[in-house]
Amino acid sequence: MIYLWEVFKKAAFKVFGKSLDPVIDYFENLRPDIEKSGIPLSLEEYVYVMFFCTLLVFLIEFPLFSFIGGIFFPPLFAFFLSLTTALVLSMIVFFFFYVYPAFLTKRRVKKIEASLPFISLYLSSLTASGIPPVAMFKLLSGFKEYEEISKEAKKIWRDMDYFGMSFDQAIRRAAMRTPSKEFKEMLLGLLAVATSGTDISKYFKEKSREFMNEHRRRLEAYSRILTILVEIYLTLITVGSIFFIVLTVVMSTFGTSSLFLIFLQFLVVFIFLPLISIGFMILFKLLEPGM
Repeated sequence: MIYLWEVFKKAAFKVFGKSLDPVIDYFENLRPDIEKSGIPLSLEEYVYVMFFCTLLVFLIEFPLFSFIGGIFFPPLFAFFLSLTTALVLSMIVFFFFYVYPAFLTKRRVKKIEASLPFISLYLSSLTASGIPPVAMFKLLSGFKEYEEISKEAKKIWRDMDYFGMSFDQAIRRAAMRTPSKEFKEMLLGLLAVATSGTDISKYFKEKSREFMNEHRRRLEAYSRILTILVEIYLTLITVGSIFFIVLTVVMSTFGTSSLFLIFLQFLVVFIFLPLISIGFMILFKLLEPGM
């Protein structure tokens, strides 16, 4: 994935040079999400990649749809249909890149917070056995099943072991860097407990109980919302498709142009229905509490 980002970044700068620098400020609101999402690009690099991919989609889709449309429709109609479709798809790609960092950040938050009940319990066991707080992050960095927590722990251990930061500095830096509010509070709480000399094992045990109750509540809420969304989706796709078929049959009996009906069917089948499905897939992902 990192390799792909590098390829697109190099291609974007090769195509645009520095011509997009004046518009970077308009996307300043993306900077926090890009930094916390794990995307290996700066804001400037990401904006160039976003515009490059949008342009690339248009340059591929427009001639492709023109060729296909020219087979079935008159040239002028095929041209405008292809142009409209390519522009719509390009705008969708642009919008996708615009929301992608926020989507990745939220996904990281969900993965981190879904792991916290189990990680805090594990840390409670480690500290109860006498392992110092510094060493527990090194052990935690090897937990591949808890990917995002493992990454956060690895950065903490790296800051202390390679960069020579103190325990306090590394924890504070991790707390400011993490996208998860709950993980941030846990780290700052750990710092306070370690400084005051309170029992760290007891602290993690209490946090585990608190995180587990919150995780259970999120799963129950997601289950209720998912049931409602599935019913809405099935209604739109099933009932909507049947209604559209009946509508086109009725329109054909009144002498409506077959060319218009073909165009209408094209829009519904190849654009409208896929967009609804993609929209629901994104919505399900955004609402997912993490597993």
